[in-house]
Order: sequence, then C-alpha cells, then structure tokens
Amino acid sequence: GARPPGGPKRSTSRSMSGRAGLVPQLDQPLLRVPAEKLSSSCRSRQRRVEKELTTIIGDICVLGQHDSSGSAVAPTSLARDDAKHEINELISRLQGLKRKVDEGRAEHEGQAQRC
Repeated sequence: GARPPGGPKRSTSRSMSGRAGLVPQLDQPLLRVPAEKLSSSCRSRQRRVEKELTTIIGDICVLGQHDSSGSAVAPTSLARDDAKHEINELISRLQGLKRKVDEGRAEHEGQAQRC
C-alpha cells in the first residue's frame, strides 16, 4: 500500500529484526556478569558470617559451661576477672562482625544498583 504523505516512515522488517537480535545479545552479558558477581559475593560473605558466628557461639557455650545442645558440662575454673575479660572479647568480636555485615550490606546495595 501507499504511504500517506507526511506520515511516519516505516522501517523495514530486516532492519528491525537486526536491531532486536542485537539488543538481547548486548543486554544479557551486561546484566548477567554483575548479577553473578553480586550473588557470589553474597554467598561468600554469608559463609564467613556463619563461620564466625559458629565460633563465637562455641566460645559462649564454653564460658556458660554448657555444650551446644544446652547440657551442663564440668565447670571451668575461670576467675571472675578472666570471665569478664572473655565476655568483653566476645562482645568486641560480635561488634566487629556487625560492622562487617553492615559494610557488606552497603557494598551489596551499591552492586545491586549497578545491575
């Protein structure tokens, strides 16, 4: 059919299909790589946090004279000042872990915005 005068030009199907095929090829790697990096980073950070928490919980169980199942074990001969020092150490470790988690969250939010 004839094109009305002054109407919009139609692009040929060949040029449209050429562009449509190019866009997904460009977008997929540009989106996949940052998303995979973000996912990998999240898993890695989660493993480190879980490992540190497991260690801290184990140390708390020793201080509390209970095993991880809650059963009482033989009391340790820890002086009051030593126990206080150990508890302060655990608190410091937990605060450090919280700081690392907060930093990781900020980093992941930045990476997610780039995706």
